[in-house]
Amino acid sequence: MRIPRVLLAAPASGGGKTTVTTGLLAALRAAGHTVAPFKVGPDYIDPGYHTLAAGRPGRNLDAVMCGEHRIAPLLAHGFCTPEPADIALIEGVMGLFDGRLGDGVGSSAHIAALTKSPVVLVIDTAHASLTHAAVAAGLAHFDPQVRIAGVILNRVASPRHAAEIRRGLDLAGLPVLGEIPRNPDIFVPSRHLGLVPAAEREESARQVEQLAQFIGGHVDLTALLHIADTAPQLDAQPWDPAVALADTGIEISAVSSDRPQPSDPPRQPTPQQPGEARITGRTNRPVVAMAGGRAFTFRYPETAELLEASGFEVVDVDPLTAPALPQDCCGLYLGGGFPEVHATELSANTSLHDDIRRRAAEGMPIIAECAGLLYLCRHLDGHDMTSVLPLDGAMNRRLTMGYRTATAPADTLVAQAGDQVVGHEFHRTQVVVDAEPHRDTDSTRISDGAPQSSSPHSSGLRPDPRSVAGQSSSTAEHAPLPAAWTFPGRDGVVSDGVACGSVHASYLHLHWAGTPHVAARFAKAVWQYAQRPRSTEEPIAVDHSPADTGTARPDATTRAGGHADHCRQVLPAGDVDAASTDRPTGAAAPELVQPGEATSASRDESVPAAPTAASPAAQESAPTPPSAAEPDLRHHGDQDVHQGLIDLAVNVRVQQTPVWLINAIVSTCL
Repeated sequence: MRIPRVLLAAPASGGGKTTVTTGLLAALRAAGHTVAPFKVGPDYIDPGYHTLAAGRPGRNLDAVMCGEHRIAPLLAHGFCTPEPADIALIEGVMGLFDGRLGDGVGSSAHIAALTKSPVVLVIDTAHASLTHAAVAAGLAHFDPQVRIAGVILNRVASPRHAAEIRRGLDLAGLPVLGEIPRNPDIFVPSRHLGLVPAAEREESARQVEQLAQFIGGHVDLTALLHIADTAPQLDAQPWDPAVALADTGIEISAVSSDRPQPSDPPRQPTPQQPGEARITGRTNRPVVAMAGGRAFTFRYPETAELLEASGFEVVDVDPLTAPALPQDCCGLYLGGGFPEVHATELSANTSLHDDIRRRAAEGMPIIAECAGLLYLCRHLDGHDMTSVLPLDGAMNRRLTMGYRTATAPADTLVAQAGDQVVGHEFHRTQVVVDAEPHRDTDSTRISDGAPQSSSPHSSGLRPDPRSVAGQSSSTAEHAPLPAAWTFPGRDGVVSDGVACGSVHASYLHLHWAGTPHVAARFAKAVWQYAQRPRSTEEPIAVDHSPADTGTARPDATTRAGGHADHCRQVLPAGDVDAASTDRPTGAAAPELVQPGEATSASRDESVPAAPTAASPAAQESAPTPPSAAEPDLRHHGDQDVHQGLIDLAVNVRVQQTPVWLINAIVSTCL
């Protein structure tokens, strides 16, 4: 396959690769070329600028997470999607030969060798002159599999300075494609995890236009295109998300094979009628919502493509502004980003919190990575989050970074017990169970390679005996929350995140092209949830807002509601393969607690019990009893359904009993 391509690398980080690459992408596009942008490694931020400059998705080539064998196919896929490009421009990572510690896997040089791409060095010329030529010559001869075809001099102080460096490069036989002078006006701000994402900066588009003019005016684009044309034929077929899913061997849906494909025209989410399933055919694809906007900017394009290949319509939802998920939403993907920067705005959107919490309690599949994990917590730096999980999160000074080979400790939403994945961590936050997070000042867990940790709980959960959802600290029994992943740490096994029923949340970022079984199992769970008939009754709704009585807003212990308590009980996660289609994925339904009420474990017996079906209060307000096939369960317990059933008093307040619960109870009598 013919793919004109160039990989832009540097002797070290901080030399201006991203600035130069972004400028070249924009300049080539302005000149009428269609450019496919790529980034080596797990980085999310740089591809955001690439996307803005090229007008098509910036993609990642990560040999650690995706495997060496997928790199060339992913390059071909990105070159051809959404339409064939004229040239592929690949931005490297760190120094040219810097990759995973110990073997260099995933370095710029490694990707250049796997894709047979010529390399153009971007050299920051500050602080030296002729020595830069010596460094470039050394890099050119270090590995015969890596061909350095040219050099771009960046931050040149003067023509005389550039001439001295050129003299050495001429001796080394390395052509100079451009001399970019110092320009203090070209600046992209940084913060705790690197550059500020393009999506967060209103001036990003204007700055990219400036880069196109500035970089394009100082680099020979014709020479760059010529080098790209010298790249040999690529012996690879484009990666195909549908084939990747099929190769997992996981049967995603019982729906016929003619289910809607990504090529089908998009549609607007449509309201559902009571009693309807969530899917009705090609014109009504199930919706999977993906968090987007300024707070959630980290995700790989292949994630959405795999979901679309599974027959879903992927809809972006901005947690900063969206009042609710799409009405026909059947799954939710919460990727990475910077929720800590936007915590105040995220906290203010309580209607979305309530909607996500309700859907989690109903069993809707939810995947959360890093920022998504924090968003599912009760609090983040003191700001209210969705309270789906009984966790608190906060910033700390320690950077946690590196690749992780993780294992599923049990069957979860996305994996079977023992399944292994390779992912990446990158954060300065920590979560703990129902407690103030420990603000760790240890800065030792900083690695691009083998995982390191200062304690077994450094990236996971630390049980704490504080009150949870009405349980007093004196009586609560705190079992460990079921972990999403485990992986080796310096001081032992690290437990990361929470996998509870239909929710899978962790710090680990995964590239789904490298872990297609994760995508397939999530897709299967979404299809099962989508095919589950909707109840003819009103959905379970928990009102966590204070009434107009001047009462204070319930705190997190009551706002957490059902799924937090569901996780607290450490119920089995449930086998996606065996999940029925008429009830949520998982072993049991979560308990829903009304604001101000305690769970049955700690309920004050002096509080009057809710009216039973036989009481006058209940008779006055009770709706028409269900048919004989749907026994009246509006009382506490099920003794009259079947002899021998235990009467378990639970504090569930719903207008009518969900059909799935009735079916589950009735099935025990048959």
